[in-house]
Amino acid sequence: MPRKAPAKKAKTKVKKKAKRPRPAGKVTRKRPRKVPPGPDLSHITPDLRPLARPIGDLVPDPQNARLHPQRNLDAIRTSLAGFTQRKNIVVQRRDDGSLVVRAGNGTLEAARILGWTHVAYVVVEEADDIAKAYALADNRTAELAAWSDDNLTSLLRELTEAASLEDLHLDPAWTDVELDRLVNPAPPEFPEITPDSVETNLVCPKCSYEWAG
Repeated sequence: MPRKAPAKKAKTKVKKKAKRPRPAGKVTRKRPRKVPPGPDLSHITPDLRPLARPIGDLVPDPQNARLHPQRNLDAIRTSLAGFTQRKNIVVQRRDDGSLVVRAGNGTLEAARILGWTHVAYVVVEEADDIAKAYALADNRTAELAAWSDDNLTSLLRELTEAASLEDLHLDPAWTDVELDRLVNPAPPEFPEITPDSVETNLVCPKCSYEWAG
C-alpha cells in the first residue's frame, strides 16, 4: 500500500510593519563628503588668495638686473613673515609654457626660504622683449623714488616710541644705529676758532692801503 505524502504546512504570512509617514517639512540630511584639506594660505592676504598657485611652477628671471644681497632678502623675508604677502608677483608665460618671474624675484626667493608652497601671482602672456622691458621699468621706477627725510624721521620716531624695530618687522630694513642717526641726529660740528686761525685783512676805504690786524 503506497505511503501518503506528508501534508504541506501552510505558510504563515508575516505582516510588514507599515512605514511611519515622514513629517511634513523634514529634510533628510546626507552626510557631507570629506574634502581633503587645501594648502595653507594664511600667509597671503585674503583678497590675494584667489591668485595663489604652487611656488614650484615659477622660474626666477635668468636675466634679472636687480641683485638681492643677504640684507635685502632678510628684510623681505621679515616683511612677508610679519605682514603676509600683500602684493602679487608678476609672471610671464613664455611660448614654451614656462612661467618666468618678471617682478617679485626677491619675494619669490624669500618665500622659498620661509618654506611657502604657494604665492599669489598674475600671469601675462607676452613677447620676451616686452616682458624684459617691463622688468627693467618696474625696478627703475622704484629706484627713482626718494625719501622725504622729515616724514621718514617723524614716522620712525612715532612708531618706535612704543615698539622696537624687531616688533615692527622693520629690522633689518633699518638697524638701531641707522634709526638713532635719523631720530637723534648729531648737532653740526663747527671748526675750532682761534685768534691765529682768523684772517683779518683790512683795507682803507680812502687810500686802499691793506694790512692784517
